[in-house]
Amino acid sequence: MKQPNIFAFLTDLLYATLKVHSAVLTPPFESLEQIDFGLRRKIWSDFDYQTLLYGAPNVTFDNSIYFMEDNFYSHYIIFKHPEIANSYYYVGPFLTRTADDTFLSEILQKNQLSENMRDSLRTYYNTIPQLEMRTMIATLNTIGSYLYGGPESYLVHFITENWGTNDVSYESSSTPELYLSMDVMEERYRMENELLEAISRGDRRNALKSFHAFSCTRFENRTKDLLRDAKNRLVILNTLCRKAAEKSFVHPIYLNEISTSYALQIEDSSSVEDLNALMLDMIRRYCLLVQNQSMMNYSPVIRKALNYIHFNLHHPLSLKSIAEVLNVNPNYLSTIFKKELEITLTEFINQQRIHIAVKLLNTTDLQIQDVAWNVGMNDVNYFTKLFKKSVGVTPSCYKKNIKRTTPYDNQPSSITQISI
Repeated sequence: MKQPNIFAFLTDLLYATLKVHSAVLTPPFESLEQIDFGLRRKIWSDFDYQTLLYGAPNVTFDNSIYFMEDNFYSHYIIFKHPEIANSYYYVGPFLTRTADDTFLSEILQKNQLSENMRDSLRTYYNTIPQLEMRTMIATLNTIGSYLYGGPESYLVHFITENWGTNDVSYESSSTPELYLSMDVMEERYRMENELLEAISRGDRRNALKSFHAFSCTRFENRTKDLLRDAKNRLVILNTLCRKAAEKSFVHPIYLNEISTSYALQIEDSSSVEDLNALMLDMIRRYCLLVQNQSMMNYSPVIRKALNYIHFNLHHPLSLKSIAEVLNVNPNYLSTIFKKELEITLTEFINQQRIHIAVKLLNTTDLQIQDVAWNVGMNDVNYFTKLFKKSVGVTPSCYKKNIKRTTPYDNQPSSITQISI
């Protein structure tokens, strides 16, 4: 034990952060009813909670943490108390699945219970938290590392299922994600790193190639809900893609927009097939984001200038005003901007404004003067002149002959604003 009252602190912390109960069990174990809040006693009035101890698998090994599931699909973490003889500390119960009607029907059938117990089960499940498996594994590892001095100094055992059911054999096994064989784990991390490296370069072809190889590796299901399991994996992939794009100096506002968009799409998906399609789309879009918004090859001052321009196109912009914001000499900014982008700062600003104007004409019913105002140009005549020079036709003519895809949209530019 690292400090006094660590388990009292842990109990308070787990409930405050995860709403999951935990407690120390000490001989003669007279308060076992608290383990399931009296559920079994409500179902079977003469239920003897001591049978839970008699029927439990061996959890007496030192430096071992057990992840257990009972016959009501409630999960627990349990391990020997390091200071109190013959005592244990447990965390739970908690769910890793949604206790919907299908779930309740499965529990009723599994335990051979009558339909009139459905409401009692529903009440029980409404009192315990539903947590993601990865959250509890992370919690489990944090506890183990703190108590035993590091991840290499303790073992994690997964009790397959059905603690509390008669005539069930138990098998202790290592966690499927954290204790795979070294070769398999190393190969998985190698492929994952290749995927992330390709995304950080905006290399869509190799990113998809690495992703297909990575997705062919075997992933153990962490829950019995296959859809929830697939969603959890895609949430992780979304985070990894975002971090990969961040390495290429994509501005956080773009990263937040795309990652939030995918987070919402993931939760709204209703099938594993939809999620599989979303995975591929995610890889492509993050690569496109890096291609269009990466500032890896620019100096810090130019990155700041580009970001300022992108987020202030609707305001008046000039070399002098931007230099003042960046606290640099205007001549220095002009020189280094032309050197790194091979275009003057004013030309770049105009290029971006016309690009946004084309998008507004394509996607809105705004009048020409309103489009000009939205891209920071109050002089409609000057805007029309600039638009015709860049696109080849006036804004009015373009609007009459509008198409979803235009030659201008396909023109390469040093930085392209994309819609996320």
